[in-house]
Amino acid sequence: MLKEFLIEKIRKSGPISFHNYMEDCLYHPELGYYTTEKVRIGKRGDFFTNPHVSALFGWTLAHWYSLHFSSTSQWMVLELGGGEGYLALDFLSFLWQTYPDLLLQTRYAILERSLPLAERQKDALSLKLPLDVLQRVVWYSEVTQIPSFQGLVLSNEFFDAFPVRRYIFRRGKFLEIFVDWNGSAFVEILREPECFLCVEFLKEYRTIFQEGQEVETAEDIVGFLDLLLPRMTAGHFLTLDYGAEAKDLFQRYPRGTVLAHRKHQVSENLYGAPGEEDLSAFVNFTVLRRRLEHFQFRVDALQPQALFLVEAGIFQVFENRKPSLPGPRQTSFHLGLKTLLNPEGMGTTFQALHGVKASSA
Repeated sequence: MLKEFLIEKIRKSGPISFHNYMEDCLYHPELGYYTTEKVRIGKRGDFFTNPHVSALFGWTLAHWYSLHFSSTSQWMVLELGGGEGYLALDFLSFLWQTYPDLLLQTRYAILERSLPLAERQKDALSLKLPLDVLQRVVWYSEVTQIPSFQGLVLSNEFFDAFPVRRYIFRRGKFLEIFVDWNGSAFVEILREPECFLCVEFLKEYRTIFQEGQEVETAEDIVGFLDLLLPRMTAGHFLTLDYGAEAKDLFQRYPRGTVLAHRKHQVSENLYGAPGEEDLSAFVNFTVLRRRLEHFQFRVDALQPQALFLVEAGIFQVFENRKPSLPGPRQTSFHLGLKTLLNPEGMGTTFQALHGVKASSA
């Protein structure tokens, strides 16, 4: 079990940063949450995402894609973290049925570091898509495998799964949270921070922190984007996730945002079942915005998911598809529409960040 691995690791080398604890919990090669065979997402899993709510989500994103990309050039859609494959399936099905000329100009790539999830994605797509569409899909396990491309980088609940460092603000300085083992339980201890640049970022907002406040940073996101974005010569970047801009995030969540998810229950106990429950943190969209701008993207203001989907044409997609749906499915899709746009739920908890990079040619 991962718990025993972590205990032994701490015994041999001493306390580990929460960042390293979370990395092992989620991505340990044999024992991590996302690297084992168990179903983690959906009704039988620990949480569900937008594509599980309704195919309208993927259809609407495909419709949005058709508004921004023409069928006269070749594009690649790169999905970051494909989950169970539902988004890819709905996106490609919609293009196949509605915009076949654009589909012929599109390659669909999925960046997926989890081998079990990649296999489930392949199974889901092979069961529902015709062979000529399936042949347009490719998988990558590492960013470095991705060739130079123009097109769309697309993600849904991807950046919240990056390991984070956790800090406590005390007496005007930031102390980093490390994880130790006291013989019967994991315990948190405070040490001087390991990541200088992380603390420098936090210092920009020093005046808004309260004594004892907890906060996170995710420098792995910066490293990831610094590898990915130079590979994109032109196109759009679109991510939907829960989070906020830095100042809003720090002011609204003085206890931090890292939570454990298991069987659709949320807990602040981050040490109850290492490797058996999802750990995630709200996305600091200011970090994403700055990296996009660094690589010459023009970045729009952050939008609530509901507003983005409405502007992307979700009502039009629903009305166009409704005549082909039998009565019970119409009811199901109407409920899905309400859930995706719910102003007291996913419609505002989730945010959309969109950036555009023009060709330098």
